[in-house]
Amino acid sequence: MEFFIDLDHILSVILRFLPPALLLERILEFISLLFESIGLFRGNAALIGRIASIKLLENPKQAQKNRLRKQVVLQTLGAIIGIILCWKSDLRIFYLLGFHQGQIADWIDIFLSGILISGGTEPIHSLITFLQNAKDQAKSTAAKLAEEERQRLGLAIVPETKEIPIEYNGGLYPDRPGHGLREHNPSYIVYHHTATHHDTSFDRIVAIERKERRTASGRRYSLDPSYHCVITGDAKYHNYCRWDSIGYHCKRGRKVSNGNSLGIALVGNFETDPKVRNNNADGKFGPKTPTEGQLDMAAQVIALWMLLYDIGLHNILPHRDVLKGHTVCPGSNFPHDLLKRKVSTIYEQWAKSPAAQQELAEFKKKEFIYV
Repeated sequence: MEFFIDLDHILSVILRFLPPALLLERILEFISLLFESIGLFRGNAALIGRIASIKLLENPKQAQKNRLRKQVVLQTLGAIIGIILCWKSDLRIFYLLGFHQGQIADWIDIFLSGILISGGTEPIHSLITFLQNAKDQAKSTAAKLAEEERQRLGLAIVPETKEIPIEYNGGLYPDRPGHGLREHNPSYIVYHHTATHHDTSFDRIVAIERKERRTASGRRYSLDPSYHCVITGDAKYHNYCRWDSIGYHCKRGRKVSNGNSLGIALVGNFETDPKVRNNNADGKFGPKTPTEGQLDMAAQVIALWMLLYDIGLHNILPHRDVLKGHTVCPGSNFPHDLLKRKVSTIYEQWAKSPAAQQELAEFKKKEFIYV
């Protein structure tokens, strides 16, 4: 692995020398044209002929000598300009490759860097091609050795894991749209705790949400389906409500409602204030905070939703912030900052990963995601 990282670093350093090398090529081409236009390095006779508008035949030996002189002058000029460019822009190849101060004298570093770009882009392209081939060869050799080692140990070949390890096929009820289809795609994500024991199964959560309830006026209703995703204590995710549909997971707030949000719940009770009814101050509901695995899985689901629906980190909020004073969910001991950090890390990783972007493009083709 270290070898690959070193090759990547060397490639990135060499690539930094391409723009100045290209610039120097253009400068030398201009100087060469300038020499041609004024007749320099074509001999005095040729110059006199140009002035008198007379075309003179040039001696072949003299022509070869003039071309050689011109080449020497251009290469010398190229080296001087290259050294000046590297000096003024502090472009030092050995320093960029990681050599410590004092190992290579600065003037030698600048001199050799100038000589490198004075050769133009062709030698740099050749060097890049060589390094890329070396990297590919090293990768291929490492993969071959790893496979031989697995076969020697009798280990099964583990299939390549997905960058986005989440599946979705319409949730628990793909044939019906929750509490109705949304008018617009979601713009908020609300996270909860279930206020149950940490070991409560997903089936049990669904059974609780299906329980019949009554409003103050006596109207009967059920929360089912409520959350769009549930993370159980074993850190597994369970799709519940369809993502293109309205769940029943929060009261309407000033900006956030069931209609414009996605709800995700972590199984457990993370309220440790003894003054709050059904609190977990004594640990009777299991761990007083979500496990690392639960947070990691929740962060992955949230990052996926952010990428699918273009939701910003500032629109991810705990249930208690939807309507102030209505609830303490997801509990006073919930690690909000840690969850946000995990979400940000995964989001940035997937946003920059070509493999994740390809998986995301396939994800967007699925049913029951967009209105």
